[in-house]
Amino acid sequence: MAREYRVMSALAPAGLRVPRTTLFEDDTSVLGAPFFVMEFVEGPVICSDADARKLSAGDAARAADDVVDQLAVLHAVAPGAVGLERLGQPDGFLRRQLDR
Repeated sequence: MAREYRVMSALAPAGLRVPRTTLFEDDTSVLGAPFFVMEFVEGPVICSDADARKLSAGDAARAADDVVDQLAVLHAVAPGAVGLERLGQPDGFLRRQLDR
């Protein structure tokens, strides 16, 4: 939960469309587990092929175009510029992928 909250909070000001985050709580006595609060975003949740097949051809095309656009914005973000320089292990990433 903490990682998701941190990433979403950092990426919103960088121009990515992510829900606005409000609160992170790691005190498990509140709900029994860490949690965060974010704004509600209207729209379908696509979790399976069946969900995707419910979209019209036009909606599916717009969704695909939007994914590409948002990935382009994401890849233009320098992690250090938004406070995410310590996220993951960027050094040796390609080598680790090839070794797998």
